[in-house]
Amino acid sequence: MRWPYDELKKKARYLFTGYTGILVQAMLICAAAYLAASYISMSASASSVIFLLISAITDLFCQMLTAGRYGMMLDCGRSGQIKVSDVFACFQRQPDKLLIVNIIIGAIRLLIFYLADSILRLLAVAPVPDAAFIIITILVYGAALAAYFCVSMSFALVYYLFFDHPKWSSMELLRYSREMMYGYKWQLFKIKFSFIGWLALSVLSFGIGLLWVIPYMDLTVTRFYEETFCSEKR
Repeated sequence: MRWPYDELKKKARYLFTGYTGILVQAMLICAAAYLAASYISMSASASSVIFLLISAITDLFCQMLTAGRYGMMLDCGRSGQIKVSDVFACFQRQPDKLLIVNIIIGAIRLLIFYLADSILRLLAVAPVPDAAFIIITILVYGAALAAYFCVSMSFALVYYLFFDHPKWSSMELLRYSREMMYGYKWQLFKIKFSFIGWLALSVLSFGIGLLWVIPYMDLTVTRFYEETFCSEKR
């Protein structure tokens, strides 16, 4: 069943007003972790191998915190019992599953852009006119972005499924997310895209507004998950 975006946002706003302080604090923890991860990665840029290793480790840590926030979003509309420390919940409940999931998704995304770069490197040494090379570059990166979009939307439910089905393996989480999102990718994209105005305003506030806008957007996506995939089971 497809749900009106305005109704989803209305329900998300209602939940957000009741948990604003906790959700903003959790978002602040995640933002601080991402900033710290970026600083650590840049500090290790002397060696490409060390840079990649540290970047991978810090990114996985940040993804675990993000998953914790998704669990909090679910609890907002269910038990109603959440606390700031819940952002670290994934480190206490089979974190190896999420580590494997994030490694697989990250590897797929890297492969997509690696293939795009490889194609362009081959064309760079070929006798291709400049105008044609520019067009091909746009097409190749356009295809890469389209593939990236499909991967991101296909696995958009993984964190929710992790909390709802703790016995599922990493591969089951990926498989069921992909199967459940079949036919819903574009709808989820439009829901997220409807926040583009708020996101733009947040950038103008030097990113401070993101502490409120991202939790609001994530709560809307959570309502999409709940009412599209979970309502019939209750």
